[in-house]
Amino acid sequence: FGGYGSKPGKFRDPRGVVVSPSNEIFVTDLYNRRVQVHSTEGVYVRHFPTVKIDYDRGIAVNMRTNHILVTDPEQREVHVFRPDGSLLRTVRHPRDEMTRPTYITVDGEGNILVSDGRSNSVYVYGESGKFLFQFGGEGSGQGQMSDPRGICTDSSGHILVADYGNERIQIFTRHGEFVRTVRTGSRPTGLAVGPEGQLVVTSYWCDNVTVYPND
Repeated sequence: FGGYGSKPGKFRDPRGVVVSPSNEIFVTDLYNRRVQVHSTEGVYVRHFPTVKIDYDRGIAVNMRTNHILVTDPEQREVHVFRPDGSLLRTVRHPRDEMTRPTYITVDGEGNILVSDGRSNSVYVYGESGKFLFQFGGEGSGQGQMSDPRGICTDSSGHILVADYGNERIQIFTRHGEFVRTVRTGSRPTGLAVGPEGQLVVTSYWCDNVTVYPND
């Protein structure tokens, strides 16, 4: 479904995508500056506007509340929407250290995890938006990052980060402590964990998807 255009149901550079607990598909429509909502059969349902944006826009769903979270790199914040598109709150770093929030996920406890490609860090907030901690930092050593992109969590609560510039996936505990690295041989962009623990990684440069077994 979709196709190029500005009318409802059409897209101009779709980026992030999530499926809500109510089985609705939310897609960030970058250059139309909106989030579009479709049924799982691809039928257009509604849309709601986002602010002006010139960067990738990440999107996530809180499975506990059905809230939709969208990153706003230009304003250095995360917007939390109700399913009907009304704005519930915005989330910012208390010292404005989160400078380019791009990719985002919500863990099983409702915590908000945001990767920042400019500060080379991951920022973690509580469900209410309270800042909890951050980890990472620029570099190529264990736990350091270079332009982190996609982020997700697995069934054990581990945090997985696509370390784009270092051509690897890094795995951390739920508290941000380094666990191990998965070398990708290319620059990973998006990632997800399958129902059997397999790691699914997209590569922007290679235009492919790689699946790694759970081992």
